[in-house]
Formats: sequence, C-alpha cells, structure tokens
Amino acid sequence: MKFELTIVNGYVFEIQFKEPKNKPIPPGKSVSYAVDSDGIMEVPGMGEIVILDVSKENISDFPIHGEYGVLIRYKSTEGYYRFDKDGKLKMEFSFAGDFVLSAESGELIEVKLPEAEIIPRLEHVTA
Repeated sequence: MKFELTIVNGYVFEIQFKEPKNKPIPPGKSVSYAVDSDGIMEVPGMGEIVILDVSKENISDFPIHGEYGVLIRYKSTEGYYRFDKDGKLKMEFSFAGDFVLSAESGELIEVKLPEAEIIPRLEHVTA
C-alpha cells in the first residue's frame, strides 16, 4: 500500500504527524506525504488520528472495492478508503481543529466501528 496524503493545517496549533514521518505541520501550511505504512497524527486538544493499512482486510458490511485499503480512525468516526493505484487522500483542518477527509481517487466512505465491546456476565447469588 502506498498513497499520497495531503494535510492542510488551518488549525491554530501545530499538527504532529508522529508515525512514521515524525514531522510537524505548522499552522497555515499544507504538506503532502507518500504514506506506505501505519501512522499516527496528533492534533493538540483534539487527540490522535490513526491511519491503518487494511489492504489485506475487508471490513464487512461496507462493500467498497480496491486492491489497497486504508482506515482513518478518529474517536468514534472512521473513514474507510480503498483504491487500486495512485491513491490520494486529503485532510483539511479548520481553525477549530476539526477536519474534512476527501479522496481524489478510489472509494471513500464514513463508517462506524465499535471502540470496545462489552460481553456482560452476571452472577446471581440467592440466599
């Protein structure tokens, strides 16, 4: 998997693309990276955004197509992206730290994956 990720930082703080590039993105700047592995971005006051290579996975219930796959996870919202070649994603941050994720090629959809699953177990004690 290899795709181009363009990050437009309109946020008032520096965004840190921690893994694998470890590069700061100053406010008012736009940077493009060739991403070929999993990654983590840190947005001050907002938290982390995780970029996962899911090329070998097929996330069930979401029928989009492409040889390569990327899952962008932020809190309880995910972007699921699949493409065949020349993948291009863009993350554009506003002054408040929220962002819009868009694709120039391939297929991108918003998905909701559970953050955790709790399997209940109850024991009733009778006297």
